Amino acid sequence: MKEMDDDELQRLIESGKEMQARKSLNDSEHAYQTLFEVLKSEPENGLPYNFAAKVTRHIQAKQKHKSEWKYNLATAAILLCLIVTLCGVMAVFGAVSLATLLKYKLLIILLPVIFIVIQHFDQVLVKTRIFRSKS
Repeated sequence: MKEMDDDELQRLIESGKEMQARKSLNDSEHAYQTLFEVLKSEPENGLPYNFAAKVTRHIQAKQKHKSEWKYNLATAAILLCLIVTLCGVMAVFGAVSLATLLKYKLLIILLPVIFIVIQHFDQVLVKTRIFRSKS
C-alpha cells in the first residue's frame, strides 16, 4: 500500500465515505483522522476574552523586535564611524599620534559590539519579561 501525502489524506477524511470503507489505517492515517475529528469540535470553554489582543500584541512585539535590531545595528555603525572619524581628526591635527590610537584599536572596534550586546540583552531579558507580565 502506498503512503498518502497530507492533501490526499485530508481530502479522503473530508469525504468520509472512502475512509469508512477502509478498515486498515496505518499510524499516520489514524493520527490524522483522530486529529481531524478533535478539531471538528469547538473548545469547551471557548477562547479567552482577550485572545485577539494577546495575538495582536505578540505580532506587534515581534515586528518591533525586528525593527529594533535594524535601528541598533544602524546606531552601532554610526557610532563606529564617529569613533573612526574622531580618531582620524585627532591623528591629523596632532592631538594624539597614530601609534597611540593603534594601541587602542581593539577597544575602539569593541565599543559598537558592546553596544549591540547590551541592547540585545535588554531586548531579551527585560522587554520579554515586561511583555509576559502584561499577558
